[in-house]
Parts: sequence; C-alpha cells; structure tokens
Amino acid sequence: MRVRSIRPRLDWDEKLLPAVVLLSATPGVLSVGEGLLDLIVNVVLAVALAAIVPFWRRAPRLSAAGVWGVLIVWLVWLNWGTGGEMDPWDLLPFGMAVALATYGPARYGQPAWTSSFSLGLALLWAGATALMWFNWTDLSGGTGITIALLQAVFYAAIFVMGQSQRIREEQRLDQIREMGREDRQRLSREVHDSLSRSLTVINAQATAGVATGDPEALTRIRDISSTALTEMRSLLASLRNSEEVGELSDLSDNGDIGLQSKEDIITAIQDMVDGFANAGLDLTPDVPQGGERVRMMKMAPEEVHFTVYRILGEALTNVVRHQGQDSRVVVTVEHDVPQLRLHVRVESWGGTPSRRTASTGAGTGLAGLRERVEELGGDLDWSGDGADHFIVDGRIPFVKGGENAAE
Repeated sequence: MRVRSIRPRLDWDEKLLPAVVLLSATPGVLSVGEGLLDLIVNVVLAVALAAIVPFWRRAPRLSAAGVWGVLIVWLVWLNWGTGGEMDPWDLLPFGMAVALATYGPARYGQPAWTSSFSLGLALLWAGATALMWFNWTDLSGGTGITIALLQAVFYAAIFVMGQSQRIREEQRLDQIREMGREDRQRLSREVHDSLSRSLTVINAQATAGVATGDPEALTRIRDISSTALTEMRSLLASLRNSEEVGELSDLSDNGDIGLQSKEDIITAIQDMVDGFANAGLDLTPDVPQGGERVRMMKMAPEEVHFTVYRILGEALTNVVRHQGQDSRVVVTVEHDVPQLRLHVRVESWGGTPSRRTASTGAGTGLAGLRERVEELGGDLDWSGDGADHFIVDGRIPFVKGGENAAE
C-alpha cells in the first residue's frame, strides 16, 4: 500500500481570510507618500501581497518567497522611494503575513532549510521594523527593543509550532506505512500457510492416484480443494471487511479458516495429518496420551493450537515437496509448563532420487511462521544435514510473553 501525504485543499473562506486582513491595511498604506507614483507602487505591492499569502499552505515555499519579496521591496520603497510616514500600528496585518511565511515552510515546506531561512528573515523583519519606527534610545522604556523582542519571540514560537506539527505528521505517516507493511506480510503469510499445504497435498494425491489407479484419491482431492477454497474465501472476506489500515491483524487469529473453537482446530490437525498420510507420508506421532493429553489440550489456548496447526502443516508440506511424499516423519508434541514444544523430524527421505532436492524448503513459509511464533513469545528453528534428516523445532508459551507471563 502506497501512502501519500495529501495536503487538504483550501476552502475559499480560508483563502480569502488572509487577503481580507491584508487589504484592511490598504488605507494606511495608501496614505504613505504624496505623488501618483507612490500611490501606484503602494497599491501594486498591497494587491500582490494579498494575492500571494493565501497559498501559504498549498505552496509554502513559493508563498513565503513572494511574501518576503513584496515586503523587502516595500520596506526599501518606504525608506528611500518616498518621503511619507506611516503609523507603526498599520504594520499589524503585515505581521500576520510574516507569521504565515514563517509557519508555512516550517509546517509543509521541503527541504527543511527553507523554513530556517524564512525564520531568519522574520527575525530580521522584527528588528528592521522596530528600528524604522521606534527610537532605540527612547527614555520611555526602550519601546523599540521591546517590540523587536516580542516579534522575535512570536515568530520563533510560530516556527517551533510548525516544526512540531510536521514531525508529528511524519511520525504518523511512518506508522501508517509500517502498519501497511505488517499487513502485507501478514496477508502473504496467511495465503501461503492456507494454500501451499492444500495444493501440495492435492498434487501428491493426484500423483498417487495416477500411479496406483486409486479412485479414492479423487475424493480426497475434492475434499482438500474444497477446504482450500473455503480458506481463500475467508481470507478475501477478511480483506473486504477491513475498512482501515491495520485491521488485517485479525487474519492472524484462527477465525480466518473457519476454526471457531479449540476442538475445531484439533479436528483440523487430525484431518491434516490424515491427509498427508493418505498422500503417502509415513507419520509416527509421539504425543501425550490419556490424562496428560487432556491436560495439555485444556492448558494450551486456541491460539497455541492454531499455531501448531500452521507449523505442522508447513513442515509436512516441505517434506512432501522436497524430501518426497513417502518419507518417514516423526512428530513429537510435549508440554512443559509454561510452554508447548512441537518437534518434526524427517527420519528418511522418500520418493525417487530424481525427485529429491537438497533444499529443506525453509523459505517464506517457515520464516513467516517464525514471526508468528515470536509474536507469541516463543521461537521456531529448523535445520537439515543435506542427507536424510530435516528437523523443525518450535516452542510456544501457553501465555503470551513467555515464562514470566505464565507464572
């Protein structure tokens, strides 16, 4: 997902407000000077400033450059081009223009140096205007210095406010991008976990059916493909129901494959094991029996069972794909409070030598499952010796956060 920072369009009232305030200073500006030239210059500069200021948000650098250009020309003209005088209080509307020329680049402008440059001009403006209209040695209390300092503090505060808002927005956009990245990874992981296993078993069943003429293989293929279709529909439904970025986190729950309870997940695990066995795998389960099994089932929450379901499916899928569909596999499940341990070990490869690969198949599937397990506070490792053995070993805490949380 591509996230762009879109500046909101300015409404006409927002555009006209600065212009109205600036034009309110026009009577004072027009009173400066005595000749026609003074009048023309003052009118042109006032109108130009009123036209440029409203774009302080959409085009902050251009607007700031225009504001400073007009103000500098106007100051030069006022000091050397005319002999007229102006009341200092008529500068208040222009002070707003300086504030916008400082805030705009600090909040929206790129690169960052433009905002610092505009702040420097604002500080110079504060000193220049005070120097022009106030007596620095005035015995009345240093009015010029006071006005200059007040303006400088005001413009600096405007600058800091704009910078702070820019940083917060950048952090928010970074967070949105990170959420989008996590959602894409989660979706990729779920699609892989859901479909890769089913398609691999379908392929193995079809191969076995062709080789042995087993008509029941077609029935098993139909059932497995129906399950895969249900899983895909559930994933698509989750996508359609996610109205905001970050809502795809629900895909990591067991609801994405229609498993609503612990019993559903346990049944799905058994069905999956049976499916791989029907595909040709020689599976030897080593799991707790009797009361120990019941105790483990009760202690481990649904999320742990679902993660075991995913890990086991990915491990057996890799065995069929890379070691051969008639490989011998030992699956060991142990529980030692506060965690459950799943150990999948390939004792011998199956299939013909031409179909065997040196790869363990530990690609995006197991890597994605490692992320899932680590989110629960556990860990997942795998290894292969390039010969007969391939091992997947996972440890999942019963309570998210590991041993301390379980205690």
